[in-house]
Amino acid sequence: MLSNEDYTELGVDAKTLKANGEKAVINNYFEGDFFPSYPTLGEKFLAPMFVYASLAESTISLMGRSLPTEEFVQLSFVLPRAVKDGRYLLGQESEVPRGVFIFSNGFFIAQSGYVTIIRDESRQTISGTFDMRFKIGTVYYDVRGKFFLNATGPL
Repeated sequence: MLSNEDYTELGVDAKTLKANGEKAVINNYFEGDFFPSYPTLGEKFLAPMFVYASLAESTISLMGRSLPTEEFVQLSFVLPRAVKDGRYLLGQESEVPRGVFIFSNGFFIAQSGYVTIIRDESRQTISGTFDMRFKIGTVYYDVRGKFFLNATGPL
């Protein structure tokens, strides 16, 4: 069960599963390839909006999300606020780092995988790659991708 803080860290309203309205930029990239293809989304998610900020006291949030006028899709990572460059395992629902996929009315936490990050604190950017697995219904989806984000709020 997710807490209100979990939703806050992901910049999502717990009741509507829509974006909370924090500043998002459009000159970065956050993309993921789905294996197998995800129904109505397809094989590739190319986010047109991005968030890289500390939305909760002890974490930073990385997000690639759909436009407000589209069906809501978000790929996210929640990391410890003081995270250093490196490769981090995913798969513990109650712990960070955490990988999350949100699609319309579904909220899915990565069961396994990793995220590799490189932060440039002087430029306030973060980049990385990821490979994570979600179980949705009876199907396992592997999502592999990469991101480069400029800070959109306080870190």
